[in-house]
Amino acid sequence: MRSGVHADEVDEHVIGWASRLGLPRDEAEAARLGETKVGRLAARTTPRAGLEALCLLADWQMWLFLFDDRYSDESSDGADLNQLSQLVTGFMLVLDNDGERRYRHDPFTAALGELIDRVRAVATGPQVNRFGQRRAGLLPGPVLGGGPPSARPAGRAGRVHGDAPAQRRGPTCTALIDVANGFELAGREYWRPEVRRSATSRST
Repeated sequence: MRSGVHADEVDEHVIGWASRLGLPRDEAEAARLGETKVGRLAARTTPRAGLEALCLLADWQMWLFLFDDRYSDESSDGADLNQLSQLVTGFMLVLDNDGERRYRHDPFTAALGELIDRVRAVATGPQVNRFGQRRAGLLPGPVLGGGPPSARPAGRAGRVHGDAPAQRRGPTCTALIDVANGFELAGREYWRPEVRRSATSRST
């Protein structure tokens, strides 16, 4: 069965999931998120996924989209490097410790921990490790050494120069496609140079 038949159901699920964990700031933000059709996006990238796997991928993508909205280097919160450093450290602790509950201190770390629980339930050991290795996509430009937002071109010009959060997060957003589609690349295939280039390349 093609995953496209689940798209509407997953669209509804992902908003309920995000709201249950307190990720949207208010009902208006939740309504706006509903218009993004994350379930439909996930369905298009995972044509062999069943409903449960598709919900996992869509929830992960929603987490990333909300993270971008709230904490990208184009936002007021993202411009505060001290706050951003503490935030990213919290995410890294969750990722480095298999989602241990003691590191789930707020809606974003709680949601990330839950996602890791679900990944571990359906993925192989190597897939779980590979998912954790995609953490670079969570780091905004200043943390990666790109300088403060004021030092980079604004708006569309900045995006063309590769500073758009969505460009950096692309590989992270697709980190669960193999899990959702029910396949796993063998190590010798996963580490082939052309595969790594494809997996880490930015959209332009």
